[in-house]
Amino acid sequence: MLCLSRCVDPWLLQLKDRDEKLGEAGELQRFLGNLDHFQQWLSRTQTTVASEEAPNSLADAEKLLNQHQQLKVVYISSFKADWEASYHNLY
Repeated sequence: MLCLSRCVDPWLLQLKDRDEKLGEAGELQRFLGNLDHFQQWLSRTQTTVASEEAPNSLADAEKLLNQHQQLKVVYISSFKADWEASYHNLY
């Protein structure tokens, strides 16, 4: 029995270590996927913003600002929880 325990214990430790590494790799993969998605969105948004004309009046500027704030709420805020969780798990 003692021999069996000495043989199995290292395997169990290796199994636990590999399981932890697999979990970390999965978290990193999710983070990179989210980052890629965000970068694609950012690129599209920058292109859209750059192609729009500058506002001609204060009312037009306020309207554009409101639109940008709504985009921020919809898109950026949806990534905040995932970003913070991924960031804290990496560091």
